[in-house]
Amino acid sequence: MKPIHVCSYILCILFLTSCGQRIYFPEKVTIAGLQHKGDAMLNGSLKMQSNPSDSSYTKGSGISASCDAAFAITNHWGISAGYRALKNKSIVEKDTNNLLRAQYGGVFNGNKYEFSLVYFTPINTHAIIEGQAGFALGAINRNGIRYPLYNYNTRYNNLFLQAAFGYYRKYFRLNVGLKYINQKYYSFESDNPDLKYRITNFAREIGTDITSKRYSFISTFSECEAGYKFIFFNLQYGMYIPIDNQLSYPFQPYISMGLTYRFNTKSFPQNNFDQQQ
Repeated sequence: MKPIHVCSYILCILFLTSCGQRIYFPEKVTIAGLQHKGDAMLNGSLKMQSNPSDSSYTKGSGISASCDAAFAITNHWGISAGYRALKNKSIVEKDTNNLLRAQYGGVFNGNKYEFSLVYFTPINTHAIIEGQAGFALGAINRNGIRYPLYNYNTRYNNLFLQAAFGYYRKYFRLNVGLKYINQKYYSFESDNPDLKYRITNFAREIGTDITSKRYSFISTFSECEAGYKFIFFNLQYGMYIPIDNQLSYPFQPYISMGLTYRFNTKSFPQNNFDQQQ
C-alpha cells in the first residue's frame, strides 16, 4: 500500500472519531500478552485524535496518552492495570444539520483507571488465548463556548469482559478480540438541569436520566507488535459499538501506537508450551 493511501486511511479514521461523541469516547484495550509465570509487560501509547479548529478557548491536543502494566502470577493467571487520559479532545460546536445534532462539540478532558484479572492458556506452540475480567473508574468533563449549556462534569465506573486470540512469533505478535463494557455514570453535574435527561438520545429530547441505568458497549480490536528481544513497537486499531444506548454513534474507531517492554519471556518457537502443563 502506498504511503499516501495509508495517511489518507488514518486521516479518515481520525475524522470518524470526531463524529457523534458527547460523553463516551473509544479507548485503547489492554492486552497483557503473558506467556509464563513471572512474565511482565509495560506499555506506553498515544491515541491519535483529530481536533478541528473552532472557537474553543483551549487548543485541542492531537494525542491522548495511556499506559499499561501486567504480571503473570502463575503459568495461567495474571493481573493487569491501565491508565487512560482524554486530553483536550476538541470537537466543532455546531448545530446546523442532522449529522452534527448528535454531538455537542466542545473540549473534553478526562481520565480512567482500569484493573483486571487475566487468564491465558496456549493452543499450540505459536497461539494463545487470553481472557480478562475487570473494572474501571473514571471521570470526564466538557467545556464549550458556543453552547455552554452542554457543559458537564461526571464520574463513571464500568465492568468488562474481554477475550483475545494471539499469534506470537519471535519478532512479531498479532492479537484480535472482543471486549464487552457495562458502564454506569454518577455524580453528573451541569448548570443545565435538563442535560442529564437530553444527553442520552440523539434528538436531544427529554429522556432517561443518564445516572439511572447502566449502558453496554462492544469493542472489536486488533493489535500488532514488532520488535527485538524486550522492546516492541505497538499498533492497535479498534471500533466501539453501543448496544442499548445513544451515548455515541455506532462504529466509533480509534487508533493508537506506542512501545511495549516485555521481560522474563522465552522466545517462540524455541519455547514449547507443553512445558507449562
